[in-house]
Amino acid sequence: MFKKVFNMDYLKTQFDDVIVSDEPYKGEVRYFYTRDSSVSGKHNWDIFTMNSDLKIHYDHRYGLPNKFSFTPDRISIQGDFDIFSDYVKSQYRKLPTDYACLSYRGKNMTDSSSVINHYLDSFNKIVSENNLTYVCGTSSILKNKLMGPKVYFNEMYINEEDFLPNVYDDEKLKQLVLLCLDMLHLKDSEKIYHYTYFNQISYFLFIPFINKVPIETISLDFTLGK
Repeated sequence: MFKKVFNMDYLKTQFDDVIVSDEPYKGEVRYFYTRDSSVSGKHNWDIFTMNSDLKIHYDHRYGLPNKFSFTPDRISIQGDFDIFSDYVKSQYRKLPTDYACLSYRGKNMTDSSSVINHYLDSFNKIVSENNLTYVCGTSSILKNKLMGPKVYFNEMYINEEDFLPNVYDDEKLKQLVLLCLDMLHLKDSEKIYHYTYFNQISYFLFIPFINKVPIETISLDFTLGK
């Protein structure tokens, strides 16, 4: 599934090797960072390197996510960030007009009607002030509440945790492609309103970030949605 979604030719221009495996890495390269686990091959992705200078990007208080990608001294990316496969890009259709994006991320990507109702006036204000608003993310509650002629979204519903079991089928592939298409719609938007509990840009916004799309981060009340 990884090779179906991602552009392996591009990745191999950025890394010496790309290994798709659920097993811990046992090669000679000293690992630098393992994502959300002390053991490699357990969660999402890992980075292995012999370059100790990469440690300047590592923040031990928070870990690699965000700090690695969004600090001023982050590793620069030259040229197009052509990470998605032709299979994904062939399914992407640009919207016919300029639009804003509303990015909502609940706790652990879960849906909560109480949180959405609390910020509903804020969401509606964004919709009313833009010709078109693309609503990205997995919240079916939010999409249903904002549904209308000035709102566009895809039918992605799968939660982050649903991808963790290493069992994949056609439905998961479909949902993963929709997630990738969300990221491409974010990249092509005029502005992103990012609602998050974490008060920082997530990796989900990495592509629009490096394409210099304006991103306004709105911090959600952490006491809501318990």
